[in-house]
Amino acid sequence: MYCQIFAPGRAGRRDRYPLYSSSAVPMSDGGSDTVPQEMTESEIWDCISDFKLAAQNAIKAGFDGVELHGANGYLIDQFSQNTCNTRTDYWGGSIENRSRFILEVTKAVVEAIGPDRVAVRLSPWSTFQSMKMDVGVATQQFSHIIQGLKDLRLSYLHLIESRVVNNIDCDKKEGLEFAFDI
Repeated sequence: MYCQIFAPGRAGRRDRYPLYSSSAVPMSDGGSDTVPQEMTESEIWDCISDFKLAAQNAIKAGFDGVELHGANGYLIDQFSQNTCNTRTDYWGGSIENRSRFILEVTKAVVEAIGPDRVAVRLSPWSTFQSMKMDVGVATQQFSHIIQGLKDLRLSYLHLIESRVVNNIDCDKKEGLEFAFDI
């Protein structure tokens, strides 16, 4: 049994805690209109350490592994997609830089508990929580991420099809075929 680990980022409950994200970009689709604080370099590295600790705690609690939730507009996805990540530093701008957060989180967790106990969930086509890049950019972005994850030899990769929006089935618009050859 795997424990899913995620951080909500700008999708969190603003009435409880300050919201942090890759950039100071609020959700535009009816979610929180609160402008999140852009994470500093030290906050980013602290967050990566928190993911590592959460994975270690999950294993200590008896889980077989962890699935890092890098989908559906939560924090990892907020760093990966240019719909939210408007940074121009080490953590944003280029495809490689936008990929850095998910790859650093995953490397830290793999280092802590081993690759055979780590999985990742991605949603290249999800519009949930104000996400979804243009098709061409998304294909390049997620191809780069998937290749980096493949190199880590994870337990599995969980990809979400475009035929599901929130909890509603709909016609498939984009596919995951680009990922099958990686």
